Order: sequence, then structure tokens, then C-alpha cells
Amino acid sequence: MGQILYENESTQSFIQLSRKNSEAYIEYFKHNVFYSGIYPNVPLKVSFNLIATVFSKIQKSNKILILGTGFGGAAVQFKELRPDCQITTVDIEDVEELANEYFGLNKYPDIRFVTVDAIQFVKATPEKYDYILIDIFDEDRIPQGVISTDFISGIYSLLTPGGVLALNTNMRELQLFQQYSSNTNPLSCLHKQLYEAGFQAVLQNDFHNGGWMFGFKDKLDLKEFKSSLYEYYQMESNPYIKMSLAVSIIYLSKIQVSSSYPPLEQSVNPELDIIYEYRKYIFITLVSLLRRLRNMYADHSMVTRLCMLELQSLSNKLKRGEILEQDSGKKIFKCNDEEYYRKITFLDKQPYIISEIIPYLMLPDDLEMSIFKERHHSMILNLVYILGCYLDNEVVDLHIMDTFLKSEIGVC
Repeated sequence: MGQILYENESTQSFIQLSRKNSEAYIEYFKHNVFYSGIYPNVPLKVSFNLIATVFSKIQKSNKILILGTGFGGAAVQFKELRPDCQITTVDIEDVEELANEYFGLNKYPDIRFVTVDAIQFVKATPEKYDYILIDIFDEDRIPQGVISTDFISGIYSLLTPGGVLALNTNMRELQLFQQYSSNTNPLSCLHKQLYEAGFQAVLQNDFHNGGWMFGFKDKLDLKEFKSSLYEYYQMESNPYIKMSLAVSIIYLSKIQVSSSYPPLEQSVNPELDIIYEYRKYIFITLVSLLRRLRNMYADHSMVTRLCMLELQSLSNKLKRGEILEQDSGKKIFKCNDEEYYRKITFLDKQPYIISEIIPYLMLPDDLEMSIFKERHHSMILNLVYILGCYLDNEVVDLHIMDTFLKSEIGVC
């Protein structure tokens, strides 16, 4: 636990200062959920978040709109990437004073704070923007209005020609699931919604469990776009920007949607939310996978044993009638939804053992990458390391990486 710099009991929020990778690191939490983080002395060091903003180096991005300020981490990134941009950042709470004091936004010119509900702002503003970033959550859930047809259409109308939308969903495409599930990933319905709003291309980047979706107002050829990213990658000297460009080249995928996907409003229970439906989709698919792949993953590696112990511990607590702590299971499974674990406990009554489900559970971050992505996992980890997420002394062979990136864009 780091040093608490600010605390608000009424909103269960706090800001803490700690040290990571030999650098000061400031984090903002609300309801014990991480909202924003920044290395104040190295603002671009939070590399996997840079995925959402790095395209501003390439795309026209003079006027930028951020919906969901947090404490301004994205605004700082935009200003570091494109110092001459004008930013309007909107949040339902008045965060300007704290963002200036702790995240240093007052160091940058042309940042305008607006305190209003994002849905009302989109309806009322006459302005047009080159780049719109949406990062709005209520704890770990996306408010219904933020993914409504009217809201997405309103966002599209605010974009200038060539404009880009970056949308944080905290959900992944899970391509490997599709062949085993008769259900539709709710994220696919959201993809469809962007196309129906008028976006000409929708890209997805699931690196580091990010779940960032990008809507492009103009047509886009993915191979040509990755080639442009590679050109900037070659010219870029900042290691954090360079690596985030590399990650985008590797992990961006273009989304194709089926006309059979139901409208989002029909696929998401209005009394719940899209994140709940996404977790339910994963759970149902897990059962299908286990029926087909039983005994295929009788793995007893250290990671598996660790996951088994954690899952069994959570299951036993629920059986004893205990209430799970807010962050239960979060270190191993990226989910703190008590209902999720209650459903998983039914496995004890089934003719298969817990270890069989471990490889398909919602593991966090890099563990997920090795399970769900048929990619060069060790090299991707090196990308993360050199960006400073975990270690400060990792070295990646840039020649090997350059060769790999060339293969990604089809350059011999």
C-alpha cells in the first residue's frame, strides 16, 4: 500500500503514491476500482493505456474530446503525444482541482474541463472533434446510456471527416471462443452498432486485457494502416511510443460483423449491463468447452495450482456463507463479481475437476494472453517489460522485433 495523498469517504475514492520500477506512480481508485494512473516524471510510461491515444500521433487530432476524465491520465498522454492539441474533457464529477494538483494537468495549455453528464454533453455540444475517447465506467460496469444507439450515433455526428473514436469496453473479442459457442458475444453487438451508426471501419485491440475498440469515420485498409504505424515506429525515438506502436501493429484486428447479430438492446438485459452479459457469455461458453475438451487440459503447472487454490478458497468461503471481500480473486481472476464465483461453484457437482476449467477462466493480463491469443507470447511479454509495466531492467532485441513487425505487415 502506498502513501494516501487524498481520500473521500463519501465516494469511497482515494489517490495513492507508490513506487513502481524505481519511479513515483500515482493512482486514483473509486469503489476500490482503478480509474487512472500516471508516472508523473515519465507521463508516457503507462504503456498499455497509451494504446488508446497513440493514434493521435498519426491521425489528424487538433481537437480532442475525452468523455470520462478520471483524473486526467488520457489528457496528459494526448498532450505529450501532440502538444498543440486542444482538449475538452468531460466528467460527471468536478475533478479539475484534483486533476491539476495530483496529475499535473495545469502544466498543459488548452485543456478545458466540463462537469456534466457525458450523454447530455453529446446531445448539446455544437462542436466537432477529430478524436473522441470514451472511458466511462460505474465501478467496473458501463452505464447503459453510453452504449445506446442514440449515444453512438451522436458520437459519430461529432467527428470530423477522418475522425477516430476510441472506446474502452474492458471486454475482448475472444475469437477462439466463437467456434465453441452458439451464443453471441455482446461485444459483437456493440461492433455492429458502430457500423450501423456509420463508422466505415471498426478495429479491436485486446492487448493486455485492454478491450479497446476503435471506430474510423473513413474507410480503412488494415494492412495499409499497419504499414503507416510501422513507418512511425521506425522514426520514433521515444521507447514508450515506439513500443505502443509495435503493440498496435501486432494486436489490431479488423472487425467483421454478421447481420444475424441481434441489436445490442435485445442482447443486454436492461436491468443488468453489458459487462454482466459478457461474463455470462464467457461462463456459458466455458461449460461448452469443457464438455468438448474434457481431460485435454489436465495441466498441473504452477499457474494452474495457484489458480486452483484460489478458486477453491473462494468456493469454500461461499459455502460457509461468508461474504467475499471487494477484491476477492482479483489477483488471479480478473473479476470481483460475487455472482460469478457462486455460479462457478456448481463445478464441484459436475463430473470434471476444477483444473480443467482453469485455462479458460478470466485470468488477468499476461496469463490471459497465453491462453486466448495464438501469438508470440514471450516476445509480447518483452514488449510489456521494456515499456516499464513490470520490470525496469528487461532488454528486448529490437532487430528481432523489427523482423517480426515486418512479417505482421507483409514486408519481406
